[in-house]
This record gives sequence, structure tokens and C-alpha cells, in this order.
Amino acid sequence: MKAANLDQLVAPISFDPESVSRKHIEQIISHLEIVVFKPEEEIVKQYDQSHDMYFIQYGTAYVKYRDRLGREKLLGRKLEVGYHFGHIALFYNTRRSATVVSGDFSTMGRLSKQGYETLVEKMPEFAAVMEKIC
Repeated sequence: MKAANLDQLVAPISFDPESVSRKHIEQIISHLEIVVFKPEEEIVKQYDQSHDMYFIQYGTAYVKYRDRLGREKLLGRKLEVGYHFGHIALFYNTRRSATVVSGDFSTMGRLSKQGYETLVEKMPEFAAVMEKIC
């Protein structure tokens, strides 16, 4: 598989040009790490204390969670190219609310908590920008 171009990584994501400038997009791209997942590989696990956010560049993923009785449930929504997830744990410093599993070979951009904090430090308005796209 050809390595993903970072600029192409966020191209499918819908950004409102009035609230997200090219500068913000370039800053996001500069802090993304490219990761590849195998089919059925867990990307994030419910209740984990992980704070990375993911942008799907290639492939699919699906969401599942355990209810209060411990039964595993599959959410009907498939995450595809252009989707992002993980922002709840990143923004609110909480445990993961669900498990996300790769549906096939998937390439994603990962924004770490450290990368996010660096962006907010460089550009204080960045937190508000991220909340708008999420």
C-alpha cells in the first residue's frame, strides 16, 4: 500500500471554511502520526484512559460498547473515510466511551493529547476550532 499523504488525510473531512482556516488545517496535519490497523484490530477500547483522536484516511471502522449489564452491542453506524473519532476522551479527559474496531485494513491519522495541547498552546483559538469540526 502506498504511504498516505498527510494533506490527503484531512481532505475528505468537512471543514467550514469560515471557522477553520488553511493555517489550522496545516497545523492539524503537522501533528498527525500515520497509523495502519489490520481487520478486526481494536483501535480504542471502551473504558481505557487513552486520549488520542483519529481521522480515517482509508478503510472503515465500527463502534461497539458494553451496556450496564455487560452485554456487547454493535452500533449501526460504520465509520468511513473522512470520519473522525476519539475527540470525547481528548477534549474532556475522560475514559473511552466505546470500542472502535478496524473493519478492514485502515490508514488513519492520530492526533495525540500532547499534539493537541501543543496546538492549543501555539494557537489559543484552536480548542474552539476543534470543537466546531467535531
